[in-house]
Amino acid sequence: MVAKIAMDSVGDKGVVGRIGGDEFVILFEEISEEEELRDYLRKIRYAVRERFVDEGKCVIYNLLALAVCEC
Repeated sequence: MVAKIAMDSVGDKGVVGRIGGDEFVILFEEISEEEELRDYLRKIRYAVRERFVDEGKCVIYNLLALAVCEC
């Protein structure tokens, strides 16, 4: 489910790959502004939170860690 959310959020601006279990890598192509990258990361974070917190009667706390490496 998280992979689908990440792929939907990234669109054609990048590629999402599963490293293992619950770990993913997202490679962005041609992001020139830091704020643009922040927008994508925000979009992913909020999409993951919505999907897990709002379903059913239970509140599921989802922890999402994001790391950025500029190459």
